[in-house]
Amino acid sequence: MPQKLLFVTANDQYFCSHRLSLAIAAQKAGFIVAVATQINHHKNLIEAYGIKIFNLRFLHRSSMQPLKEIAALYELFTIYRDFKPNIVHHVAMKPVMYGALMAKCCRVPKTINALTGLGYLFTSANNTKQSFMQNYKRKIIRYIVCKLFAYLLNDKNSKTIFQNPDDIQTLLHHGCINVKQAVLIRGSGVDPTIFRPVAFKTTFPVHCIFAARMLWDKGVGELIEAIRIIKQHNKDAQFYFYGTPDLANPASIPESSLIAWQKQGLIVWQGYQADMINAYKDAHIAILPSYREGLPKFLLEAASCGLPLIATDVAGCREIVHDGKNGFLVPLQDVNTLAEKILILINNEALRISMGQHSRWLVETQFADTIIHKTILELYL
Repeated sequence: MPQKLLFVTANDQYFCSHRLSLAIAAQKAGFIVAVATQINHHKNLIEAYGIKIFNLRFLHRSSMQPLKEIAALYELFTIYRDFKPNIVHHVAMKPVMYGALMAKCCRVPKTINALTGLGYLFTSANNTKQSFMQNYKRKIIRYIVCKLFAYLLNDKNSKTIFQNPDDIQTLLHHGCINVKQAVLIRGSGVDPTIFRPVAFKTTFPVHCIFAARMLWDKGVGELIEAIRIIKQHNKDAQFYFYGTPDLANPASIPESSLIAWQKQGLIVWQGYQADMINAYKDAHIAILPSYREGLPKFLLEAASCGLPLIATDVAGCREIVHDGKNGFLVPLQDVNTLAEKILILINNEALRISMGQHSRWLVETQFADTIIHKTILELYL
């Protein structure tokens, strides 16, 4: 009898962009697949692949209301009780915490917990862009999360997937997980047959792209200051920003700031883009000066499209950016070095091409979705 596999993710858009291809691979391997997620705009697409979908009405990343949190737990409990999955695959921090707890209650035979990054709680001990009370609150929440993880992630029937070794070491340091339960699988993979290099870039001047939620923790402030420096040396270079503010995150950047930077001629703000392929086709350089990542899909897709990468030398980014080979790693919050490395690539087409070729090779040999899927499917067995 086929085994039942249930994914639990925050919303259907994320499931489609990061886990749908894995779900399809699991179907081909013989699993009956379902997903529990907040339904927004992708219900028909998910069901078109024969995947049953359960709507999560209460499991919202931004919610901190006790009654809604209790409702979210009960909602998951009823889904697990009624669907009776053999395996539950939780994705991201809150689904992992709530889902792993309910999986214990319902005695789900096997639990896979995918921490796609440690996010806001672990980006730094103190964020200078936030108040003392905001940083103090972060520390308190982090302490509670660590205690919950220590209880939930060490069950003998569970495994926790990390996208980079730094995150494993962080949770080991905080006593959250036993090393035997931790598995390193670098990223969710990217399809190199879809994200392909363009033989010849017709766009001019040089286009630099940044794609992420518009958060201070993504290094947006440092990138803006670096662009101010770059514009003094090369007024023609263009910087395209893809993404929107995340009002549920305390590090969110006001929309007014993005509009002001655009009016100053520093950036072209494109907002959210469901399909980034055309952006990659026009781009010459991909930039992500983030404070911490799991393994950013933006850099994976850009690398698959043969772009050189510039990112901070932090957890997650250094997994895909090999300094001096397919791009540059710069020190965290170092505006001058960030500007210097961007200018090097703006002014050197041959270097952009050679680094982009190495980016593509890395994806084909280490980060292709078929490689990642095979490793994850082995955990299900």
